[in-house]
Amino acid sequence: MATAITQPDYKQENFFRMTILIVEYGLTVLQDVLREELTKSYSSVFDPQNGLLCGVLGDGPVRTKLDRLVRSRILNVHQQNQLYPGGNPSPSVTVGDLDITLTVLLLRNITTLNSRPGLNAWDNPSDTDTSREATIGRVKRYRNIVYGHANNAAISDEDFKAHFSSLKSNLLALSSMYTSEDYDDILTRHLDATLLKENKDILKTWHDYDNDVKEQVKIMETKLLDGQKRSEENVLVEVKIGTQHTHNKLEEISERITQVNKVQSELTHQVRELQVCVEGVKGAQNRDSQRWSLDQQVQIIKGSVDSEISATMTGSGSDREPVAVLPSHMDEEASKHQTQTLTFENSDEPPCVSAVPHPDVTTPLCEDRHKHDMNTNETIMSQTTVTKSAQDYQECGKEDSMAEEFKGGVEVLHFLRDLERRPADDQTPIPDMVTKCTVLELAYQNIEHIPNTIDRCINVKRINLRGNKLSSLPWSLSQLKNVTYLNLSRNQFTKLPASVCALPHIGNLDLKHNKLSSLPPDFSKLTTLKSLDLGCNQFTELPAPVCALPHIENLDLWNNRLSSLHTDISKLTTLKRLNLGGNQLTELPGSLCTLPHIENLDLHKNKLSSLPPDISKMTTLKRLSLKYNMLTELPASVCALPHIENLDLEFNKLSRLPSDVSYMTALKYLNVSSNNITHLPHQLASLTLRDLCVDDNPIQQPPKSVCEAGQEAIFRFLTKLKESKAVKSSRIQINILGETESGKTSLARSLRHDTPMLTDKADRTRVVEQSLWEIERGVSFNINDFGGHDVYRVGHRIFISQNSIVLVTFDLSTYDPSSRSHFRQHIGMWIDMVQSHNPGVTIALVGTHLDKTNELTRKAVCESVQEAITHEKICRQKWYERQIRDLKEKIQTSQKNRNQGLISAYKEKIESLENIRGYDESRIHHYIFMVSSKTKAGLSDLKDYLSTQAKERSVTLPQAWHGAAKIIYAKKENKAESTICRENITQAIRNSVEGFRGTKTFLWMTFRQKPEDEVNGILAYLANRGDFIWYPNSPILRNTIFHRQDVLADLLKAVLNHDKDKFEFLKQIIVSEPMAERIKEDFIMRGILSVQVMEALWEPFGLTARETSAMVELMQRLELCFKANEGKDGYTFHFPWLLEQSRPPIMDTKWPHSVPQDSTQLTLNVYFPYRCPDGLYEKLSVRLHSTLGHFQPMRRDWRDGVFVDMASHCMQMTRSQTDRDWVITIAVRGQHLPDLWRTLLQNHDHLMDILEEDWPGLPRDKCLVCPHCTSLHVEPPTLFPGEVIDQKPAITVHLVPCWKTGELISADLIYPYMPGFTAMKHHQKRALKQHMELLVSNITTPCLSYLLDKLIQEDIITDREKEYVRSKPSTGDTQEVEGAAGAAAARVVSPEQTRTLLSILLTKEKRAFQCLCRCLEKNGQGFLAEQLKR
Repeated sequence: MATAITQPDYKQENFFRMTILIVEYGLTVLQDVLREELTKSYSSVFDPQNGLLCGVLGDGPVRTKLDRLVRSRILNVHQQNQLYPGGNPSPSVTVGDLDITLTVLLLRNITTLNSRPGLNAWDNPSDTDTSREATIGRVKRYRNIVYGHANNAAISDEDFKAHFSSLKSNLLALSSMYTSEDYDDILTRHLDATLLKENKDILKTWHDYDNDVKEQVKIMETKLLDGQKRSEENVLVEVKIGTQHTHNKLEEISERITQVNKVQSELTHQVRELQVCVEGVKGAQNRDSQRWSLDQQVQIIKGSVDSEISATMTGSGSDREPVAVLPSHMDEEASKHQTQTLTFENSDEPPCVSAVPHPDVTTPLCEDRHKHDMNTNETIMSQTTVTKSAQDYQECGKEDSMAEEFKGGVEVLHFLRDLERRPADDQTPIPDMVTKCTVLELAYQNIEHIPNTIDRCINVKRINLRGNKLSSLPWSLSQLKNVTYLNLSRNQFTKLPASVCALPHIGNLDLKHNKLSSLPPDFSKLTTLKSLDLGCNQFTELPAPVCALPHIENLDLWNNRLSSLHTDISKLTTLKRLNLGGNQLTELPGSLCTLPHIENLDLHKNKLSSLPPDISKMTTLKRLSLKYNMLTELPASVCALPHIENLDLEFNKLSRLPSDVSYMTALKYLNVSSNNITHLPHQLASLTLRDLCVDDNPIQQPPKSVCEAGQEAIFRFLTKLKESKAVKSSRIQINILGETESGKTSLARSLRHDTPMLTDKADRTRVVEQSLWEIERGVSFNINDFGGHDVYRVGHRIFISQNSIVLVTFDLSTYDPSSRSHFRQHIGMWIDMVQSHNPGVTIALVGTHLDKTNELTRKAVCESVQEAITHEKICRQKWYERQIRDLKEKIQTSQKNRNQGLISAYKEKIESLENIRGYDESRIHHYIFMVSSKTKAGLSDLKDYLSTQAKERSVTLPQAWHGAAKIIYAKKENKAESTICRENITQAIRNSVEGFRGTKTFLWMTFRQKPEDEVNGILAYLANRGDFIWYPNSPILRNTIFHRQDVLADLLKAVLNHDKDKFEFLKQIIVSEPMAERIKEDFIMRGILSVQVMEALWEPFGLTARETSAMVELMQRLELCFKANEGKDGYTFHFPWLLEQSRPPIMDTKWPHSVPQDSTQLTLNVYFPYRCPDGLYEKLSVRLHSTLGHFQPMRRDWRDGVFVDMASHCMQMTRSQTDRDWVITIAVRGQHLPDLWRTLLQNHDHLMDILEEDWPGLPRDKCLVCPHCTSLHVEPPTLFPGEVIDQKPAITVHLVPCWKTGELISADLIYPYMPGFTAMKHHQKRALKQHMELLVSNITTPCLSYLLDKLIQEDIITDREKEYVRSKPSTGDTQEVEGAAGAAAARVVSPEQTRTLLSILLTKEKRAFQCLCRCLEKNGQGFLAEQLKR
């Protein structure tokens, strides 16, 4: 039981209260400071909520520093055992467990605080030093002062008052966890004898430790002295020897110093000569020849001076840099255009050299002569800065330091609050930190009250009170005559304090994010105000006092409730910038248009449907934002603005742009994204825009492929359209899909020939049959008739264009209306496949064999199909609703546990489900067409529907583009070539254009200026339309055009779907019988083919070497295979698609069912509610290979799985089927959690990228399996939302509940735990993938070598990874690039090595992307870096 002190002596009481202040409050404050500093320095491994030090102590650099302190005996054995029991970081020690000595020791040595600041701040700080280090040092000093009174346990009143007040001020400056009132409560606190004894014992322990450290230091000094005595004789001998050597060196240095002085004297003389030259130039501005002669003389003088200084300083052996650095030898041509000047910065930095452009040597035109003379004078005057001496430079630095701002923060506020509580007659001097403060920074400090003593900050100019809880301000604020900037944003003001309206020199006032609805009349007295921000308040009208401000230039009223504007707004004659965005304006008053100096007008997010005609009177307007309004047309009055440079019309309802757009000749930026524009006028091409945004519009002219190519391609198309004969084209692609023998080929031929045509069984489509069907002049179709083969399902994305029409056929005569499974097989599966790959594509159902059915059957079938479609749609919606309902319930549960990380993940999962659900709103035509290829019944209805669709999607093309399409079709019909060489088609297109040059010579001339761009534009459009398949960004594929998709499909089928039992292709290869058996085994058991085998499979098609190489590259691009290894006959390729073997029994030992006790298993399941699409798992298996590096030989594949042993851990990826879903599982086992997370995240990203690229409309759900449940074999296990992977690391969460076991598990098992790892951003990965081929074909071999070295230096890749990149073939390909004058320059590239490195970088951190961009810029390939950063 505690014992109260009986009749305590007041001195003893003083001592007791000081011990409370230092032991209880002081220690807690220092621990809070340590907690703050550790959060700042080790945010990824330290959680301030629990204060556990395990992660920090396990950090390598921290361990090294503390080991050094142990060796130096600064960290004693007790403290070492507290931090590292048994030599390992303590899993339980927290910041709150540390005493004051250890707390200060950690603050000094492992945080960002300066461990060796000036003026001995840690050990003996001066009272004027306000640094954090000195403040901590003073707290430590007061601890020693208190202990100095411990023997008699007494402190006098005078000492107590001084010590208590000063220590309190220092604690307030360090932390705001205690207020001044909290400290003052110690003065009236009940005294406890037992607590007094405990506090004395604690002080004694701290003091003994300090003495122990001092004793250890003395012992070390004694040992050092003993060692010095023992070696004194040897040292004396060495000193004698060294003395003579030193003497000789000093004489040599003396001679060199004499030389330096001599050169400095000569420098002074030459500087004077230079000044004379400059003065002479000033007087000869109108004599050009003499001016340039003098300038050359200046260059000669500077060069000679620099040469002598450099030679002398180098010879002297001095490490000092010369004050001025000038080029002594400059290239003669370069010197005509550039000179060097010395720019003096602040005194802490060396002078920097800046380039100044040199005027042209040729005499300027008469009207520009004066301007050139003035520029020349300024240039030469700037060159005279090289004559500044070191003293001038130092004086300049002193002037800069005198103008430096004095910043104050919470320490100033604490003092002002303390001062406010003192008596009025208190004579305590005001410290410099208050009186000299020019910037008062108090943002986000939870301040509710500003003390009346604020007027003591007599020199303050800028006050930042952003993000507090203020609702009033003292009148004394108005006494701050020097305040020019006041930030009161994000507070709780409902009325503006009168003191603000009395500030005499305020120029910038920020009041956004408050609750203001009006301003006082006195607000108009702020006559010096230039910038006012009233955004995000509650104004319903423009405050009248604002209209009376005489000098206002910038006014923000965004996100208020304005529905109209007062006519007095015209009084703001000085206004340059006005932001009225986010209000409720439906119209603009004409008075707004009379503002004489307005340059920037922001009206975004209002309800404007029209603009006043007088807006054309705003002749000074440069920027106009009208995005997120309701404009249906762009008024001519806007087009009449003479100086408009930036016009933003995003998210309106514009259906067209007027031809008057060409009148905006000053326009540089135009954004019309997210409107309803279908055609861009050719007048747009006459503008000199820097940036044109037309995304998310249903643009038909120019075609989509042209718009995607960017502004230059758009302007080129519009120019050609204007200068040549325009041709209207209505050609689209029709893709006929369905099960085998569903009447696809008969339908295609009947439509094409307009006559009944039935197909014999022997003549049915093998894979795909192509034909051209022309209904009428200008309306035609490219028909792709696909066989029901798996090969189509593998690479179908390359066949169907987004703008095409898909006809799904089924046999009416054999359809079973009572069977849902029949619907799934013949119709539903095909719809799902198309929708998952091409969401939004137009689908129509066609029932064939109409002649074999009666009316009753037809009606029953149609009703059944439509009912089944509706039923599937309802089932999907219910599935989505069930998923979302379950997620919302989990959100409520997580809210009870306050697990914000899981809540965010659940919300993201809901958003993802909602987005995918939107894809189900597909464009399936409501009417089921029923036709007969035997009688032509129903074909006319289908024909009319297709004709209407084609006309609605028509586009107007330049005549040359239309001619190119005819050339391609002629080659298709000819069927003489399997592919077209790009060079041949380019020449054919050029010849076609040349045929038109008699009518339009200008067109041909402009075409010849950029032939590559023009041809690429034409080919890209035709490929996008579906006329052929072409990959312009691939170094190998860009020279090959697959114009016959039927041949391409047959080539793929030859590899993927041929009869394996016959192996007829082996007859084409001269191999021994054992080798033939090995080829069969590799093919059947491992899915491995060599290039030699593939050539044999393709032998019937008569491919050339170029075509064979292109096909091998195409299969890799489609990710049907990956390179396995290289043999004497070339590379072998692994095709996961060909695997038939089930999981080998040996996998049970490599990956046992139970997780080993010393291992952890992380598991990601991705569920597909209907089926796993054909080719998805195989594509993921191929993509996995690119990230395995040296572990590629350690993978083992089977039909539905792959296992990889990665030395420190292993991974298994499988495909399986449950009662309801298909599942792809990625599981990783090992002991080092960061490695497990890194591998899991890499493959998670692979899978998500594949789904986004190829199956964007596919329903899926991803979950993380609880590792605790996995280790205990709990079925079913707890499933956490897989979206936690996409969340930022939840550093405040340490435990999460496992619902199945009722236990709490480490959050590191659910949230990715990779200390120090900052993942590459999604947009950075997307940019790397998007521009992969561009980088591969352009990164030069020297640049690649430089990049590899830099990545090693910055510890981004390992030496083994570098070796792996280098192990790839360096082909030394030479690419031809066009120079400025059209001359070709060769550059050597290494595509294989570059591709391998980029694939590795995709798995690395964010800094890998940044390092790549820096290296590209430093190696003259900045244009590639720019592409990546866009």
